[in-house]
Amino acid sequence: DLFSMAECCLIADTVQFFKDNEIPFCARNAVMDILEVIRDTHISGDFHRVVSKNLPKYVEPAPHLKEVLQNLKTANKSLIFVS
Repeated sequence: DLFSMAECCLIADTVQFFKDNEIPFCARNAVMDILEVIRDTHISGDFHRVVSKNLPKYVEPAPHLKEVLQNLKTANKSLIFVS
């Protein structure tokens, strides 16, 4: 699951930050805190609000996406978008 990969990268980056800066930490607590923050940020809608206010910073253009979506719409396909 790709979302788990993003979680793993965030955990790894956080642990590396603590180690690089010689900050003592409890690995279990760090992981639990990171997962809680991810969950709370998504549930509250904060993540989506921040991203939607500055799309060019967070979303890379996909030149052919509009055409693909239009073709699917024309073919009466139903879509679901997941972030």
